[in-house]
Amino acid sequence: MSYREIIQDKIIKELVDEIAAKVVEKVSQIIESKEPPVYIKSAQVRKMLGGISDATLQQARINGDIPHLQLDSGTWLYPYKGVKEALEAKTKGVTGGVS
Repeated sequence: MSYREIIQDKIIKELVDEIAAKVVEKVSQIIESKEPPVYIKSAQVRKMLGGISDATLQQARINGDIPHLQLDSGTWLYPYKGVKEALEAKTKGVTGGVS
């Protein structure tokens, strides 16, 4: 490899490293600034609550442990903040959380 090729490779590597660092920084900014969704679907709630079953989620709705609403299409939606609060209440041992 000639001296010129070595210099070119070094310059290219430095440019790639610089671009990669900028991409990582930008992605980090986007992730940090991303707000949680207002409403989430049942599958997301079940996952958020540790992989609970459909039946357990249904029981939590019936018991009033988590806020929810049902669309005309039959889809259940849950306010993200309400689910998070129910989870935090349960993990802190406060009654009224999801069982």
